[in-house]
Amino acid sequence: MKKKKDDALEETNEEIDEEALKKEKKKKLIIIISLIIFLVIFAFYAKPFLLITKKDKQINEENINYLKSKYSDNVNISFISKKKAWKYHICSKITPYCVEIKYQNKKWKYPQGEGFVYTLLFMDEAVSILKDSNIEYMTYGNNKNTLVLPDNLILVIKKDDTNNLINAIKRINNSSLINSLCVNSKDRCTGRFEINIFNASEYDYITSKIKNDYDVSGYERFYQILYDKEENRFGKRLGENVVRNGINDGMFTCNDPSCNNYKYLAYRYVIGNHNQVGNTMIIEGIRK
Repeated sequence: MKKKKDDALEETNEEIDEEALKKEKKKKLIIIISLIIFLVIFAFYAKPFLLITKKDKQINEENINYLKSKYSDNVNISFISKKKAWKYHICSKITPYCVEIKYQNKKWKYPQGEGFVYTLLFMDEAVSILKDSNIEYMTYGNNKNTLVLPDNLILVIKKDDTNNLINAIKRINNSSLINSLCVNSKDRCTGRFEINIFNASEYDYITSKIKNDYDVSGYERFYQILYDKEENRFGKRLGENVVRNGINDGMFTCNDPSCNNYKYLAYRYVIGNHNQVGNTMIIEGIRK
């Protein structure tokens, strides 16, 4: 009787082991099939981002060497993808800025104009001068998030040691790159940038209120922060143009009587010929 029970128990255990083995095989099969499906999907979507053939690798190497020879080794050049066109990013080594360019049908295409590449290089040069002069600054962009590139490069500078800053702005203004910012554009510069300057206390307050270096529309955002500093907010405009000065020792001087009517003064370096004056420093008043 006992032997029969042992045989029955052994048979039951064998059935359980066989069932467990079947489940284990099925589980492994599902994992293998899932892995194959994943690899197929990955290959489909990753293909535009991979250089598979020897010819692709050769073209990519030639393109990168061409870009390095044209825009120097002061920038990082990265291959991004190859779909209908080859896509590259030219990125600064000292700022968070990048520019996208494309290579299609043996021609280079600039979605934001070639002048924008020189704008990035110009901003690099400006930041290098500020660093060399021990001047505090922050960089921002108008991109909504870090997954897209900005089309407005924004520099905010702290006006503390005025004489030191004047010398730095003069050096920036003498950049040979300025004449390249509007390449192939008769009417306007395709590379947007801003150089905004605030007195030390305003600079500290503004930069403390902005937590990210992206999603900053432009100087209006900074003016809004100062405008909203107090509870009583009146007026239709955030800032009003008061004076335009040439880039000289008096660029930050505001002798107009109306300068005393504003609580804050802000400064913007602007390139271009304004009433035959050339590049200028705009002084704007915020909050009467």
